[in-house]
Amino acid sequence: MPLPQPKPQGNKPQQGRLRQVKHSDFSEAYAGRLVTITLANGAVLKGIVSEARRFWIQVMVDGKAHYVNKAYIVEIVPG
Repeated sequence: MPLPQPKPQGNKPQQGRLRQVKHSDFSEAYAGRLVTITLANGAVLKGIVSEARRFWIQVMVDGKAHYVNKAYIVEIVPG
């Protein structure tokens, strides 16, 4: 009786290999950097972006974490 053949892997990454991260925004450009963020209501935050997620950015301002929804961000200026 023949042995069953292994199923093809298709587009799945091979075990042990790291997958390249693809960003849908420019979060890799400002993550971990000092930025000035202008919000839709005119408020301005200046701090370090500690993490960027799909819909939220965590900004450390004077040692306090601020979680900003990306929908309300008008501009992010590094530096």
